[in-house]
Amino acid sequence: MKQGSLEKRILQGLVDYLNDLYPGEIRLVQLFGPQARSDARQDSDYDVLIVVKDRSTINRSRIYDYVLDVNLKYGIDLSLKIYGEDEFELFKKKGVPFVREVLSEGYALWSQ
Repeated sequence: MKQGSLEKRILQGLVDYLNDLYPGEIRLVQLFGPQARSDARQDSDYDVLIVVKDRSTINRSRIYDYVLDVNLKYGIDLSLKIYGEDEFELFKKKGVPFVREVLSEGYALWSQ
């Protein structure tokens, strides 16, 4: 990943925001896709997987508002995939290709 300090601060800011907004609920925040593989183009977005304890308790609109603010302020696109812990574990167990790919090519920005 060829991130500058701004991108690192933005990704860490997302992790901090999630943990402040939902203390004890966030299980995993993982970067995946071209940015994680270091083959991103200049216009590539940042693909981020978020696994939460219980997706029904999360107000995704607040998270997407934060992402929109980041985009408007810095011109950096964050593309989020949000899963509940049970759902994510089931997908892992079943070998869902998307989940396998995220886990093999990406790396954790934060995990509990």
